[in-house]
Amino acid sequence: AKNEIYFSGGIYQEFDFIAYFPRDLAILAWEGNRDYLDYEFDLGEISTTGDFMTVYHFGLNKQITDKLTVGARLKLYSSMFSYRSVNNAGTFVTTLGDENSENIYEHTVRNADVTVETSGYASLRELDGASQVTNEILGRAFFGGNFGVGVDLGFTYDFNEAWTLSASAQDVGAIFHSKDVENYRAHGNYTLDGINLIFPPLSQGESTFPYYDDLEDEIEREIPIDTLHNSYTQLRPVKFNAALSFGFGRFNASGDCDCLNMGGGKLHKQNVGLQFYSIFRPKGPQMAGTLFYHRRITDYLSAKATYTVDSYSLSNVGLGVSADIGKINFYIAADNLIKYGNLAKAKSVSLQLGFNIIIDEE
Repeated sequence: AKNEIYFSGGIYQEFDFIAYFPRDLAILAWEGNRDYLDYEFDLGEISTTGDFMTVYHFGLNKQITDKLTVGARLKLYSSMFSYRSVNNAGTFVTTLGDENSENIYEHTVRNADVTVETSGYASLRELDGASQVTNEILGRAFFGGNFGVGVDLGFTYDFNEAWTLSASAQDVGAIFHSKDVENYRAHGNYTLDGINLIFPPLSQGESTFPYYDDLEDEIEREIPIDTLHNSYTQLRPVKFNAALSFGFGRFNASGDCDCLNMGGGKLHKQNVGLQFYSIFRPKGPQMAGTLFYHRRITDYLSAKATYTVDSYSLSNVGLGVSADIGKINFYIAADNLIKYGNLAKAKSVSLQLGFNIIIDEE
């Protein structure tokens, strides 16, 4: 009803991982550099992040006018494990040197600057066995790790009884990494004039390949790997949703209480519409467009089918089902259903399931 405020709260765990395919480095590893003279292989293609956390949230929504409803949710993040390697730089190039020398190729690493930041990782190395690692990570779920804070904001606007616009921004916040932080940075320049294939005679106890041992030491001197323990702040990947829907078919709920329609507006049996989704990633936003069909089957059961186009697929079909059983709301949703027969070929899939406890107050 108008002027009433509805509250919600909950807890969930989130694992978010992304890695960009390093095309240049894959070519270098697979094909080598023989056919790529003077080509600068980009070390900046290394870009990946991963986060495992528990999220506690408390929200409210309020109908402002007959057409406008707004909502907000406060989130507290308890980080259990995190790493990131972004904004890297540097090149590797092979060029022709002096043709009269034994080694006619020069292999050069220029302006290398590669960083890996971690939290919650260093202490795990000291533990013995999977059970200790599991217990340590689970202990961080209750604010035993690094702490963060964020908000979700959203609104719904009814143009008329049929057309509705909704939009939201989620995870506008940050995590402050100060506990169990260990960071690595490799930076510098190095030029190798070919490979010396003439090995000196070995003495007893020497390495089989002392040349490569010396080469490794030389590279580490020129491009040192520093281990740091500086705290850092990590912004959450902000998600943005917007949807325009058209509803038709009056849904008449049975019973004394229409728990599907606490706001009191017109409830439709069916809805069709378009949805836009975007999430900020290290190399720019990932976006997707969705055509959806939603149907309320009974007072306690509804389903939603989706067709999504994004940068990974033009054939992403999803399905979600929500059911209210007593005071418990169950839901399950999955996308890219066509690819479930062969997950190895699927570029992206997601499966969500959970429940909510419904509390009514007179």
